[in-house]
Amino acid sequence: MLDRLITTAPPKNREAEALKGWARHEKRMEREVRIRTGAAG
Repeated sequence: MLDRLITTAPPKNREAEALKGWARHEKRMEREVRIRTGAAG
């Protein structure tokens, strides 16, 4: 059954995906700090 699951998508670059994930994390934490501290942004 699993041998039928085929994708045509190119493999992802792990380093690039990790950097994008880190950037999303930083942005989310920045927003959380502004919300919790009441800082205007």
